[in-house]
Amino acid sequence: MLLPDIADAQEAVAVARRIESRLEPPFELPGQSVFVTASIGIATGVALHDRSEALLRDADAAMYEAKARGRARHAEFDTTMHTRAVTRLAIETDLRRAIDNDQLELHYQPIRWLDGNQIVGVEALVRWRRPDGTLVPPGEFIPVAEETGLIRPIGRWVLHEVCRQLARWRSDLPQAAGLSMSVNVSARQLQDASLIEDVESALRETGLDPGSLILELTESAVVENFEGASATLQKLRWMSVQLAMDDFGTGHSSLSSLSQLPLDILKIDQSFVARLDQDAEGRAIVYAIVSLATALGVRVTSEGVETASQLSTLIELGCNHGQGFLLGRPAPPARWRRCSGQSTPLRSRSPPGWPGCNESTRVPFQRYRGPTVRLLTSFTMPVQPCGVVGWVGWQCRGPTSGHGPGGPERVPRPRPGAGCWRRGRPRWPGPAGAGRRSSTRARRARSPGPPARP
Repeated sequence: MLLPDIADAQEAVAVARRIESRLEPPFELPGQSVFVTASIGIATGVALHDRSEALLRDADAAMYEAKARGRARHAEFDTTMHTRAVTRLAIETDLRRAIDNDQLELHYQPIRWLDGNQIVGVEALVRWRRPDGTLVPPGEFIPVAEETGLIRPIGRWVLHEVCRQLARWRSDLPQAAGLSMSVNVSARQLQDASLIEDVESALRETGLDPGSLILELTESAVVENFEGASATLQKLRWMSVQLAMDDFGTGHSSLSSLSQLPLDILKIDQSFVARLDQDAEGRAIVYAIVSLATALGVRVTSEGVETASQLSTLIELGCNHGQGFLLGRPAPPARWRRCSGQSTPLRSRSPPGWPGCNESTRVPFQRYRGPTVRLLTSFTMPVQPCGVVGWVGWQCRGPTSGHGPGGPERVPRPRPGAGCWRRGRPRWPGPAGAGRRSSTRARRARSPGPPARP
């Protein structure tokens, strides 16, 4: 629409508002009413528009800005829109060349068991290295890849590459036998019917156990098409692929929909972890997420662990796993291949180690709070009343149990007798009767004890 006889932009805005008001009532068609909305972009003729094509281009950019703000509204063009459009076009062009010229690479960030500090998995993070050696931040090119659909070929390449990398690590490094690999899946990929085929192809090509692959998806990706996403996730679950809800708590999914998804892991968003050092509300939110995950029978991983106080608080609240700069920064595969024995590229508060242990390895108990602690086995273990801490431990039971060869397995440990355990230090697991007082043995003899091990 061309308005040649206006004095300023305010008159164009008034025209846009009249158009919006006229479109509010429904259009009556035979047998039905149809509602129509409009996203309107406004660009005024100034000195910058020396050609009519430039004026139409800027009005079009303003229209897409109105759509991005929620549709059914108007937006006025400004120079920042043009700058963003030019930058986005340049990134899209360079990204297409980067895909063709193998300029993308993967860095891997460790996921550690917080109380024992062992590396139990890694998350693959895609990086774009330009020919001059500079790295493009993911926040700049990932949104462009999702908008243009380039995320599909990128995601397909990432799936195959991480499976090949994990297979190489398991072949060359015995310490990596129980390692799992986490991969981010976008909303576009989740809606793509070829996702199942891509996962099957990557696993078949490398011969990996499907349980060693973890696909991470966000709440918004599921909410966009819940029924389709749920069907896709069920197929992945039938394949024994693990599923994780990334950035949990920042989306709009309901608890009822969450309980219908076949999830294995909830990942606490780093914005909640950052608040652990600031106020009590941050602790309450993290505790609520941990309690919810415990009730649903899924594991919990915290993101963005950057301080020692955050780490200690997460352990106290019962969080299983974590990742962040304190526990290890993302590193290229060349540095991870040097992870052997005492050699590691990762910084931590104690000597790190790869997952894997023998029958003599023991680790301290992990605290949990809540009405019930659901273990990874087929039974549940009740926690003592009155809010008293119940203790559940990890125990290594040989090279073929738990999360894989040499991996840890969660099994119930003996707990104090009936009633409240008011004070006392947690016992370290060990040979029967070793280091335990006779009074402790007597109390446990009177209590029914834990269920038999499967």
